[in-house]
Amino acid sequence: GGTTRVATSAPEKTTDVGMTVRFDTNTDKQLPWKFEPLEKSVALNLGETKTVFFRATNLSDHETIGAATFNVTPQKVGQYFNKMECFCFHEQVLRPKESAQLGVTFFIDPALVKDKTADEVRTITLSYTFFRSLDGVPETDSTEIKKSS
Repeated sequence: GGTTRVATSAPEKTTDVGMTVRFDTNTDKQLPWKFEPLEKSVALNLGETKTVFFRATNLSDHETIGAATFNVTPQKVGQYFNKMECFCFHEQVLRPKESAQLGVTFFIDPALVKDKTADEVRTITLSYTFFRSLDGVPETDSTEIKKSS
């Protein structure tokens, strides 16, 4: 429960059913980063694609590598939350004092309204927690991010 899906394309149609997606961010104490959403929440309709950004800042004097875990609540709607692109698909490398805008593009499957166990949900919380990379070696394939020092 709470695990999102990865999608390669958005639905062809949207609905007039409105949803609010709230963002929750956390950073493990072993990773010296500040991590926060640029918006606390967004409104969208089922099937509508939305891109939002988060800011991560390395507060240390050395390069660090972070990996993000994620989930959605309520857990019963995780299967309807689809990510097309996400910074969480890859580890992120930040140089000393560097900040990066990290994006996620998502939609909520319109099939949610047909699920009698979840059709009443109109607010979803997408939560991320960044941890220090386990191996400390960056992946060679990285997502596109906007960086600033």
